[in-house]
Amino acid sequence: MDVLKKKIDCWLNKPKVNDKSLFAKFYYADKNLTSVANELDSFDGRAEPERCSRLVGKLRQGQDQVLVIINQIMDELLGDARACRAYRAKFPEEVLQESLAGQLWFGAECLAAGSSIMNREAESLTMRPLAKAVSKSLESIRNQLREQCLRNNSSSASKINLDANDSASEVLLESLKVFDRIFAEFELLYVSAMVQVKSKEELEMQELLCVLFSETLQRALSLGLLKQDQVDSYDPALMFSIPRLAIVTGLIFYDDGPLNLQRSVGEMSDMFKPFRKLLFKLRELLLRLTSAELHQLQFLLCTNERSEMNGNITLSEKIEKSFEYRLNKNLNLNYCNDTNSGSEVHITQNIVVSNMNLENLSFHTSSITNDISTEHFESGYSTGYASVDQSPENGSLYCLQNDSFYENRDANQKSFNETLIHRLFVCIAGVADQLQTNFAADLRQILRIVFTINTEPTNDVEKKPNGENEFSGELRTTYNIQDLTVSSRSEEHSESIVHEEHFLNFHEPVTSQPHFLQRHSSTPENDGNSSDLLVLQPPRWIPDNDAPLCMNCAVPFGLFFRRRHHCRNCGGVFCNVCSSLCTPLPKYGLFKAVRVCKDCFLSETRN
Repeated sequence: MDVLKKKIDCWLNKPKVNDKSLFAKFYYADKNLTSVANELDSFDGRAEPERCSRLVGKLRQGQDQVLVIINQIMDELLGDARACRAYRAKFPEEVLQESLAGQLWFGAECLAAGSSIMNREAESLTMRPLAKAVSKSLESIRNQLREQCLRNNSSSASKINLDANDSASEVLLESLKVFDRIFAEFELLYVSAMVQVKSKEELEMQELLCVLFSETLQRALSLGLLKQDQVDSYDPALMFSIPRLAIVTGLIFYDDGPLNLQRSVGEMSDMFKPFRKLLFKLRELLLRLTSAELHQLQFLLCTNERSEMNGNITLSEKIEKSFEYRLNKNLNLNYCNDTNSGSEVHITQNIVVSNMNLENLSFHTSSITNDISTEHFESGYSTGYASVDQSPENGSLYCLQNDSFYENRDANQKSFNETLIHRLFVCIAGVADQLQTNFAADLRQILRIVFTINTEPTNDVEKKPNGENEFSGELRTTYNIQDLTVSSRSEEHSESIVHEEHFLNFHEPVTSQPHFLQRHSSTPENDGNSSDLLVLQPPRWIPDNDAPLCMNCAVPFGLFFRRRHHCRNCGGVFCNVCSSLCTPLPKYGLFKAVRVCKDCFLSETRN
């Protein structure tokens, strides 16, 4: 009779399907998870591998959904008493996704059952007791929450109301605190075993880079190089301008910051270690510039456009004195002596810096001819002028180290100024753009913090949905103008194409060049067949969070084993198997082969 009465009470008190409360959501999510687990245990997975794989995917989705709801319940019931998760700053950006909780639960159950992480046997043995504690605590939490759902069945309640005098409610709160603490410990250990996390020193250096980038942006705003409207609107051009300006600012104006070249190699940021020798030479050349020439260089780094260099550039006296003071202060130092270079540690990272031979370039005419091949290689970097593969530690850096170039400065002052500024632009842009290619996640995080700090709050602007106008990895459209080649007769139309608004994508190597180098000189040979190449805007990529399954084979994605890949043609999300093909997309300005799905590959090859 007691069992029958209990079943009747459960049937009468269970939440309604249309109930929007957290307890009701948990009740039905947990019920669905239990049914999937029971079905998975009802047959031999080795006899039916396809069915087993499909159910395992559903199980992991159900686990993730249940844990998300439990986290929401803990947020409301525990509030500030929740376990600290500041350690997540050490994690790579791609790890922090909505499905992380489900991945951790699945991993905890596998470890508790005796499985081990591949090539991580020692770490698995260390985590196994904690994994068992997580599984046991989570099972207890689910049982207590199910009972609470039947007692606290207030329909569509906006907040959870627990009876303070109920002993079961008190036990639930204590159980949630224990689970929250041990789950946070397991999360740190599990992720640290699976991927490389940042150390304390690396985090501190990243914070210093955030300060440098923020100070650089504020200085550019005060000089009029950038506008506050660009910052407030998250102008994609700033994603190029800020890192480039930060190199100049860090080498000259904030020489005690993260770009202090007097530090040892081990004390430098990992982002700039491969460019240490190049930074020495850049600093030496930057200190040769006058205040007007420095302003011209910074203007070029911001806009990729030439401004008239006629000596009429006006700077505030404060900025001029600041630059002259630092110039006199630093000229007494020896930046590139043999003793320092001899003690440097060889960097072995596979990062490439281009070495541009620009001795034949002249800026005296409006039309510029570039006879060097513009073919781009995957292993190298190209700024649109020339591309030569050269490692940072072994590079000859011809465009900076040609000493005979500096001997006859007085012979042709104007030509020297323009060529020196151009060479500095090429090398600084090359370093900054390589950061976007090789350290995309770190640079995204730094720029996101910089925008958050320097964006002016607006009270009268309508609040936009989550993810819109937010600088994150979900801005998927490609900013790529490297292969635009138009004749000088269509100058006005060319500039309209180059100024077309794009969104930034760090997944592709980004190359931008000054507008005055984006058109060939008008010659009889090309007058007859020159044409404008119109580039369409690529489709917006579907956010990762909106695609839990592959859009072709419907297999669920995983955090470590089955990763998401976007098709550059349709913007869909696919697994590695369904998006393993590559083809150029000239209509989007992508003349190199890029990743596409199978359907788009067949469509493009037929056309």
